Amino acid sequence: MVSPTPRELGPPLRDTAILAMSRIETVQAFSPAWDEAEASTIRHAAARILDRQIEAAWILAPVAECLTAGIELIPFLEAGGPFGPAWSGHPFASPAWKARQQLREPDVTRGLEAFMNSSAGPRGAERAMSFLRVLTEIAGADEVRNVLAAGVRPNVTAEHEVRRPPGRSSATPAGSGRVSVPRIDLIFDWPVGTESRRAVVVVEAKLGAIVGKQQLKPYREEAKRRARGGPVALILLTAWADKVEVRHRSWRPVRWFALLRRWEAALAVAGDTDPEFARLRAHLWRFLLSSKRALS
Repeated sequence: MVSPTPRELGPPLRDTAILAMSRIETVQAFSPAWDEAEASTIRHAAARILDRQIEAAWILAPVAECLTAGIELIPFLEAGGPFGPAWSGHPFASPAWKARQQLREPDVTRGLEAFMNSSAGPRGAERAMSFLRVLTEIAGADEVRNVLAAGVRPNVTAEHEVRRPPGRSSATPAGSGRVSVPRIDLIFDWPVGTESRRAVVVVEAKLGAIVGKQQLKPYREEAKRRARGGPVALILLTAWADKVEVRHRSWRPVRWFALLRRWEAALAVAGDTDPEFARLRAHLWRFLLSSKRALS
């Protein structure tokens, strides 16, 4: 079957396809080799495309899978496209896409915990598993990925307080009069084998903030303590490159953009249409596509 040209498609899909072709036709693949000017051009083009796509999404969402099957002219609607496949549960169709509210990092991590833990029912474990599969694949953390067996139900905790040995405390911010308690943004763990060993994934998730000078050391120690000899993956999940990646080689850098576009594909396959879950992801996407550095 020959794919239709943009002019042969009906509106509003036709307008969206034409805009996509005119704006990102020359982009063959996302590459870390982009310079700042190229990244800025792609970012602004994508933002313009998404503004037009919102209206189309409301109309196409119920049957998007059928309408876009086999159409190779619309890169951002393809399963391997930069924003994941178009389907009824995609965050671009969420009302939160146009919301002015900006979530703080703890809001995001606690939201992810709520949607991936046991209180979310069977969907919670499915989301946690797909999140971990995508995350460990990007990070190259095969030692953990290989023990993500079917039926595993990972524990997930946000803002996990790290216990300090007696006599040790975190640095006190100047002039604050308070002792800062180390908290891991997201920590996953599950049993491995028949002993007390556990697989542990620690995620330091940043949306614009920078990693503190001594922030990561207690997190690594906590991961090893909890694993009891099991495999450990330390993930630095950021919107853009951070100099701390050079200083802490044991932490594997992953970008939010790389994670989300692949996770969207996994969620589409699972048919996860929870509107509140899509709302949370919409806030993440909106931050990434509005940031001056997130795609650079």
